[in-house]
Amino acid sequence: MKFELSRAVALQADDVSAAQTFYTEVLGFPVNDDTGLLAVDADPLTMYFDKKKYCSGLLMELLVDDVDAAREHLEAHGCEVLTWGGRGKTNIIRDPFGVHYNIWQR
Repeated sequence: MKFELSRAVALQADDVSAAQTFYTEVLGFPVNDDTGLLAVDADPLTMYFDKKKYCSGLLMELLVDDVDAAREHLEAHGCEVLTWGGRGKTNIIRDPFGVHYNIWQR
């Protein structure tokens, strides 16, 4: 099973507007208008902002060829599935160390 770390990360926050203000005005990251979503260009990453749903803080993304095989593999190695929509949907897991990932099929 091959996993690739995506350059897309999500910041899950209760106040998305305040989070965007912090990252653009305090840290100076430019808004990324190419995505169609609320995002900033934190080169080499693109940081998307999302109202807190699955976890607080940073949500990283892993790219895979087969989300169903990835789920089976991850659960067998101690990951907890928080939500699973399948291919083209949100698939959030928490690894055994508390890190949250969205598993996305290429």
